[in-house]
Amino acid sequence: MNDFNFYSPTKLILKSNYYQDLIDNIKNFNHKNILLVYGNHSLKSGLIAEIKELIKSNIPTSNIFELKEVRVNPTKEKVYEGISIAKNNNVDLIIAIGGGSVIDTSKAIGVGALVDFDFYKFNLKEEIPNKTLPLYVILTIAASGSELSDSCVISDDLNNLKLGFNNDIVRPKISFLNPNYLKTLPFKEMARGIVDIFMHTFERYIYHSIDNGISDSFAIALLKELVINTYKYLKNPKDYDALSNIMLLGSFSHNGLTSIGKKYILIVHKLEHNIGGFYPLLVHADGLAILLMPFLNNYKFYIKDKLIRLGKEVFNLKNLDDENLINFTIKEIDNLFRKLNMPKKFSELNITFDLEYMTRNFLGSNNETYNYSVHDLDFNMIKTIYKESL
Repeated sequence: MNDFNFYSPTKLILKSNYYQDLIDNIKNFNHKNILLVYGNHSLKSGLIAEIKELIKSNIPTSNIFELKEVRVNPTKEKVYEGISIAKNNNVDLIIAIGGGSVIDTSKAIGVGALVDFDFYKFNLKEEIPNKTLPLYVILTIAASGSELSDSCVISDDLNNLKLGFNNDIVRPKISFLNPNYLKTLPFKEMARGIVDIFMHTFERYIYHSIDNGISDSFAIALLKELVINTYKYLKNPKDYDALSNIMLLGSFSHNGLTSIGKKYILIVHKLEHNIGGFYPLLVHADGLAILLMPFLNNYKFYIKDKLIRLGKEVFNLKNLDDENLINFTIKEIDNLFRKLNMPKKFSELNITFDLEYMTRNFLGSNNETYNYSVHDLDFNMIKTIYKESL
């Protein structure tokens, strides 16, 4: 096991009526100037109006400011807009109402509002944040796990970049989880969220472990529960217990528990981010779902032990030799994604790209291989993965 420093300070409140908890915390910490950050779904659902009325009726001296229309793959420009609001109005609390894009935008605003340079230097790894505005999260979708994570991913459309940084300073102070919000989501959004949860856990799990059964066992347990509750959801989309479990699994898929004491790289995420930098409206989970099968088809024998355990413990596969077990495990993952109606190829999304250029962009001009786990990805393997994804 590698040395580690595990830190997950976010207070997690899962309940259908969290309103008094929200008000109590705002009062206890004497927050006065509050910035609400949200996207279109939360606005259309009436949740924004509800939260504004709740705060104003209980804390009439508070000032509420708003940053609207945060899109998928949130942009630098939207963060700049939020930073301006925060600086000009002495904002002392940010409340993110939504999912990963809204939360990551809020994290970037929180660190960007307290420095006198371009916040994107954090994403470029040129600067390290050491202070932030406090952040509360009202989660409306189970997906990214950003409500518990130290991650913040922001897109730079002009330069075809989709980059993130990781720092404990951006972890939210409190995250409120109301599973009833998932009942209002379109099936497509729930499906994408489940894929995101799966991939955050799966990509940590398959990375090489050094005498570390704990992190792998956490990951296996999470994946098993995710599969069980996904099928419960597919049978009954209003199943409160299934939705509660999926929401909680989303939070713990990305807070570091499933990789504790373990170094890792989210390789399929990196492959997707490379494309997402050129196609900023590509939904992250769609790209992950498309790239996973080509990655597994080309890398499966290097992670065969991981896939064998996954097949046995998550999908209950038995009485198969190792090769068949590996292939049937991959098939079970593919079947799960098919039941969620996820796309299989980028052509379904009208996305195409030059294979040589995209591969070289992933590797960088001076590199011929990407260092990953027990076997590096060379130019030809990455190119093949991208080719099979088209």
